[in-house]
Amino acid sequence: MRLALFVFLLASASTASAQDVPDAYAAASEVHLVFESEPSNLGIARADGHGGWEQLGLAPCEIVLAPGTVDLALSFQNHAPTRVPIALDVADGERLLGHYESRQPLRELGVGIIVGTLIGMLIGIAIGAGGFLSHTIDVGIGGLVAAGCLGLVGGTTGLALATLDDIATIDVL
Repeated sequence: MRLALFVFLLASASTASAQDVPDAYAAASEVHLVFESEPSNLGIARADGHGGWEQLGLAPCEIVLAPGTVDLALSFQNHAPTRVPIALDVADGERLLGHYESRQPLRELGVGIIVGTLIGMLIGIAIGAGGFLSHTIDVGIGGLVAAGCLGLVGGTTGLALATLDDIATIDVL
């Protein structure tokens, strides 16, 4: 008797139509979000699972994602996408506000510091090694030490600035 009841319930469950599924379960297959940005016209992308990014839109826009946690990135003026450091857990109807800070001026400053450091080191070596400036300034080993310190401090600072990444963040509103 129990087996017959079980078979009957199983058969009834397998013949249920898609109309019997509650709307809450059907709607959970995708999440609709509104994306805005500061500055305007930022691009938004999601991880494609292969180490790249799939472009979703250009702010302001509506995007559709699968529910759950998603890795996102922002792009500014046709530059490569910059990953948002924290994966977001998105829900239907939320607004996303993207922020992007370009570090290009600092990278350019870093390159300038590196070039200036190299020129300063060459002058210091020329002075310390008895080169073309030695007849007016006799610093000897002090010039070499100064050039080495300049190279260490300037090179480290310049390299740190020249390799800065842009900053991308997204606020969930």
